[in-house]
Amino acid sequence: MTVEGNSMLHYHRISATGNAGVVLLLFLIMATTGCNTASTRSNPEAPYTPSRPPVTGDILHMRTGVFVNEENMLQAVTDVRIAYVGEAHNDMASHRLQLKVVQAMAKRWSGQIAIGMEMFIPGQQEALRRWVAGESTEAEFLSESKWKEHWNVDFDYYRPLLLFARENGIPVIGLNVPKSLVHAVAKMDFSELPEDERRQLPDMDINNPYRDALVRAFYGGHAKGKNGLEGFRRVQALWDEAMAENAVRYLNSPDGQNRHMVIIAGGNHIRYGIGIPHSVFRRLPGSYVLVGTRVLKISEVDKVEIMNVELPDFPMLPYDYLVFVDYEKLKKPDADTDGSSAR
Repeated sequence: MTVEGNSMLHYHRISATGNAGVVLLLFLIMATTGCNTASTRSNPEAPYTPSRPPVTGDILHMRTGVFVNEENMLQAVTDVRIAYVGEAHNDMASHRLQLKVVQAMAKRWSGQIAIGMEMFIPGQQEALRRWVAGESTEAEFLSESKWKEHWNVDFDYYRPLLLFARENGIPVIGLNVPKSLVHAVAKMDFSELPEDERRQLPDMDINNPYRDALVRAFYGGHAKGKNGLEGFRRVQALWDEAMAENAVRYLNSPDGQNRHMVIIAGGNHIRYGIGIPHSVFRRLPGSYVLVGTRVLKISEVDKVEIMNVELPDFPMLPYDYLVFVDYEKLKKPDADTDGSSAR
């Protein structure tokens, strides 16, 4: 694959289903790194050209264009109050990165961290509490949390992270909103919602121009009917604002006020700092860092569809640290392939 510059976004549609029944996308932002011509023309997404093209395993500090090692990155990531780690929901490489960040944060701030996850809603908090406390088996947790109803992605992607949280007593905080509210917001304007659903809405900033530009770029070509694009716009705002509000509510609570948090969410909620990070900072100004992955290689078998999306020019970096990976399918064990065993 070749790309004509940073304004082009290549992504692969992989067979996974997201929170609102929307097909999830594995986004691969492909930056040009081979140009050695000196220029003072600034590209805010890559202000310094790296010294060489990246290879799998490289970690790029995007602000300086300097490759760093994992220890350097984790030291910097654990300096902050909130570390955001964007994921491709069905790529094991990005899930391993999340676990490394959580492990590093837990080592540096033992007993003082929490994990905020897009994959859960506050209504699942009691099931999460019981899981972390060791009061439920995996099978019981999956049943009590209604995992498949709320997040229809294979639990095996998240098992190592959630086992680490359980083994170390790290609170896991559900950040998302119920599907029923997402579906309602997709269909009608916020002002038209019934009173009981309006009461569930977070404090909303629906006029974020960068989020709107992302929504139009990602979904505009797929929007059908009068509610298509506007529905996507409202839902994205709802997700970002609600997850930010739930994270801040916990961090301001007696249990969370002295904790650091690792926020786990899809890359579209974290990339460029446009989504959750911007909404969190509006409520709780503080230090944070953005970490994400970029896939360098994906097999022909795993490519279902390749599409080009024209991106606007954003005046900010996609991530602070970018980890280059190869796309990895979930490897299922020979037995217990339904992910429902007690462990």
